[in-house]
Amino acid sequence: MLPSELTANDFRVYPDGARAVAVEYLSVISALPLVLAVSMLREISVYDWLFPAEQKLITGQLNHLKLLSAEKRQEAVADSAALSVPKQLSDMDWVNGSRRFLESLTAYLWASHQIDQFHSAAAKYASMVRTDPPPKVDGVPRTTIVLLGESLEKKGYPVFQKLRPQGVFFENVTLDAGSTSEWMRRRAEKAPEPLTHFYLDGSDARGQNYNGFESISWAEAAPLREDLLRRLQHMITTPGAGPEMARTQLASLSPADLGLKRTGKNAVMDHFVVSVLTEGSGTQIFSTTFVQWAARELLRRAQPATLVLHYGVRQQLQPMNDMLSRSVPMASPDAAGSFIDADMGAYYTWINMQRLSGSEQSRFVAFSESRHQAVAIGPGFAKGATMSDPMQGNKLLSLLS
Repeated sequence: MLPSELTANDFRVYPDGARAVAVEYLSVISALPLVLAVSMLREISVYDWLFPAEQKLITGQLNHLKLLSAEKRQEAVADSAALSVPKQLSDMDWVNGSRRFLESLTAYLWASHQIDQFHSAAAKYASMVRTDPPPKVDGVPRTTIVLLGESLEKKGYPVFQKLRPQGVFFENVTLDAGSTSEWMRRRAEKAPEPLTHFYLDGSDARGQNYNGFESISWAEAAPLREDLLRRLQHMITTPGAGPEMARTQLASLSPADLGLKRTGKNAVMDHFVVSVLTEGSGTQIFSTTFVQWAARELLRRAQPATLVLHYGVRQQLQPMNDMLSRSVPMASPDAAGSFIDADMGAYYTWINMQRLSGSEQSRFVAFSESRHQAVAIGPGFAKGATMSDPMQGNKLLSLLS
């Protein structure tokens, strides 16, 4: 089947939101070359489980295409239309199996030496249909706080060394959990839109419940992690299975496959956590990797108004087979390694914030609970400055509003 043959009935098994979008923009999708139509449907098919910022990008791009003149639209898709696609691919059920189609297409493009042409065509298309970024949340500037847990420490290691040139380094800060939770409560009240504020806990304790914040917890994800590790071990011991097959099987897992059947915004969060655990490297094993990967994906996908990360202690490194199979007792905690991981994770999180629109107005704080030291970056914080006087945490947090 070709895109021009699509009808509304072809989307009958899509979730409600995805089906509504596909039907509304059927005339736009059906006018696209096969490669672009399938790529678009890959995004639309999971529309119900995307963050609001992602949904706005999809509908914004479709609206942009709809409003383009016939000449401009033809120019945008011409290079993609020139790609050769064999009949065995176009005959696939690409409406309901877009992921499988795109994986097979990638292999074919490499084999037929069209991959460079594909990348060039995709870049041209993206440049011509690029839309404005989603509007920022009213009332609050985008803010991220990274907390290095009290049990994380490595003697002699200079914390926040890469971040200090970007803001003020506070040498003596008292920041308690009560101050942070009160600040988070006020943030949620100022901007109560759903899926706007996120708390990510990488400790072994059960996740905190902050009203207005979506909570993701390393401890609460334990059943999912163990299930995935069992599946990975089964794949490893299955003759003929390899890394590509394991990746494909993991990527195809849904929350329902792992026993999660929630709806609404809870379903969005379940899909997100499953994607972090199935697509991330090491996210099933190391809590610090779980936090860092989830933070990157939240910033890229959800573009949150507020993101609070709490790093806990991860296990020490073991041979890979032992970590996957759980055939030996879990290694002892690695406080020193976790401290370094969290320090670098804070730096990477700040970098990822700079990629978002309005980054020049965003705020960022990283705080070491064991050393009572912090770095604050954003408007009003002088670059490369150091403050030695004692600072109350609630006063520091008030400067972020």
